[in-house]
Amino acid sequence: MNNNDVFLIDTSAWILVLRRDAPEKVKALVDQLLARDLAATTDVIFLELLAGSKTEKEFEELKQDLEAVLHFPIIQEFWIKAARLYFALRRKGITVPTIDVLIATIAIENGAGVVHADQHFDMLSQHTELKTRNLLQVV
Repeated sequence: MNNNDVFLIDTSAWILVLRRDAPEKVKALVDQLLARDLAATTDVIFLELLAGSKTEKEFEELKQDLEAVLHFPIIQEFWIKAARLYFALRRKGITVPTIDVLIATIAIENGAGVVHADQHFDMLSQHTELKTRNLLQVV
């Protein structure tokens, strides 16, 4: 598999997709990535999603679903690269949440993109080689 076709599905995207009233086009895009094994997650996204569970049953079902998705681990080098990117952006007057910078770094280092519903990733893509797919523009 070529990771250039893989997209990390950000928490913002999962939240949008998991809503009962999620737009069909948005669900279809994420479903297509999942069906083709082109969806990925990472530790931080895993944490954010599971922490937002409302019941034990929801927690376990979500955990099981996420464990079936390609996983990019966070290695020590990624923390340093994310910190460097954050530092470089701040020197340009650009402030983006550190977690978004970390997720973008993980995607870049794995040759993947990010599917999101969060303007910060679009900002990051303007200053890095990060490729993005904004679900808010799919609606």
